[in-house]
Amino acid sequence: MKKFNTKVHSSLLASMFFIFVLVNLGTFKSYGMVTKSSVSADLKSSQHNKESVIVESKETLKLAVATTVKVLMKLVEPAFEPVNKNTKITSTIGPTGDMVELVMAGKSKVAITTRNLKDYEKVKCPTLVGTPIGLDGLAIVVSSSNPVSNLAFAQISAIWTGKIVNWKELGGPDLPIVLIGRTKAYDSIMLFCDFMKLESKPVEGGLIYREKGKEDWCSTVITAPETDDLALTILLKTPGAITYFPLQVLNNYKEYKIAVKCLSFDGVQPTKETIANGTYFIHRTLNAITNGQPEGLTKTFVDFLVSMKGQELIVEAGFLSL
Repeated sequence: MKKFNTKVHSSLLASMFFIFVLVNLGTFKSYGMVTKSSVSADLKSSQHNKESVIVESKETLKLAVATTVKVLMKLVEPAFEPVNKNTKITSTIGPTGDMVELVMAGKSKVAITTRNLKDYEKVKCPTLVGTPIGLDGLAIVVSSSNPVSNLAFAQISAIWTGKIVNWKELGGPDLPIVLIGRTKAYDSIMLFCDFMKLESKPVEGGLIYREKGKEDWCSTVITAPETDDLALTILLKTPGAITYFPLQVLNNYKEYKIAVKCLSFDGVQPTKETIANGTYFIHRTLNAITNGQPEGLTKTFVDFLVSMKGQELIVEAGFLSL
C-alpha cells in the first residue's frame, strides 16, 4: 500500500509540473526561450543603443575663425566631420585679434588666422603656439601689353592715391592708369591696404583711398568689382588697367592660358618660394593658433589641415599650400 501511494504521489507531482509548464509556456517564451528572431532583435537593439551612445558622446571642437578664412572653413568643416564621426565643430567668426583672444581665454581650442602671432599676444599669453597651415600673397597685375615690369612700394602707393595717373610717368606708354579695386567685403583688400599702409572707403561707384594717417582722400573713384573673375574681365578689356590677385588665383588663371602680366614688387616676383621666405613684400602665413602644443582632438584637426586633403582645400579656397 505504501509503495502504491508513493507511486501515485510521484505521478501526481509530475502531472502537476507538466500542467504548470503548459500554462506558463507563453511566459517562458517571452522571458527565457532563445529563438533566431529574438537574437536578431537583440542585435538590432544593441546596435541602436550603440549608435545612440555615439551621438550622445560626440566631442565638440570649438573653433575661432578669422573673417579672412571663413571661406576656407566652409570647405574644411564638412570634410573633417565625416572622417571624425565622434566630432562636432562649432565656429565663432570675427576679427583676427578677437579670435586669438578666445583661445587665450580658453573659450576656443583653435584660432584659424591669416597672420602670425603679434608680439603683444605672445607677451600676454606666452603659451600660444602658431602652426603654419598655408600661405598667401598678392600679385600686382597689368595687361599683357603693358611694357612696365616692376614697381616700387612708393610707386604703387602713389598710383592708388592718385599721385601717379599715367603710365608714361613710370616708363610706360602715354596711357591713363585705370585702377581696379574690390569691394570692402573682399578679404584681399584688407591685406593690400595693410601692407601698402592705405585706407579705403566705399563711395558711389566704387572706392576711394588715402594714406593711413592722412586727412585727404583721393578724389578718383576706383571701380570695385565683387570678385576676382569680374576684375579679370575688366583688366582684359582695359590696356591701362592695374589690379591685384591672390597668387593662387593668378596661378589658376595662368593654367587656363589667360594673358595677364604679373609685375615684380621692388624687384621680386611673387612665387610660392618668395612668399614662403618673406622676400616678396605682400605676403602672409595662415596659422592654426592654440594655447600650448595641439593635443587630442585639437591635434587631429590641425594635422588634418596640413594633410594632403587639408592642403587641397586650402588651395581650393584661393590660398597657397605649404
